[in-house]
Amino acid sequence: MHKAITIGEFITLLWKGDSNIALGKAREHGWAEPQDIRLAGEALRRNDAARLIHEFLKRELGEADEENWDAAKSMLDLYDCHACVIHVAQVFCKGIMTAKGEAFGMREIVTQEEAREIAARVFSHACRTACGDLPAERLAATDLAGGAMVAVDLAGGLSGEMNHKPRPCGSAQAILVDVRTQGEYELWHPEGAVNIPLLQLLED
Repeated sequence: MHKAITIGEFITLLWKGDSNIALGKAREHGWAEPQDIRLAGEALRRNDAARLIHEFLKRELGEADEENWDAAKSMLDLYDCHACVIHVAQVFCKGIMTAKGEAFGMREIVTQEEAREIAARVFSHACRTACGDLPAERLAATDLAGGAMVAVDLAGGLSGEMNHKPRPCGSAQAILVDVRTQGEYELWHPEGAVNIPLLQLLED
């Protein structure tokens, strides 16, 4: 079972520093609330992660809100937490947090692995999904010969010239890279796909 990340650990992950300093600075800079500090040892839920990220983006990174967040309105549980609506809509439309099927999964616990992937998207626009709307059956594939990132819809089949087996491409071969977690890859993956989790790609 995947270990949950705590609120305090997530704040530290965003701050990229010492946990004691991170909690103090997060509160001082206004992107964490008093209950976040008080409950720092509790498991982080997705709606709280969205709030922390949204406030962090505005206050620490100076990132403006998306004006059009219509894409988020299709999530069935968007209004389950009225205080969370704008936070969830923003991180979803920015491609930082994705939906869980047809819902956001407001109260679901965030795992350590998921938290690291989310944090990677916070700091790298290149890692963000298209409008946050990639469902679980989609993944990013990299054509190593051309260096292009291609969104592949696994439910609808692979489009264009690309199929699920490596193909010649000039002097190199195109490889379908499944950037999901190892657990997701082991549950199911296209034939010939190589699993390199997103975080490993970013680190290496």
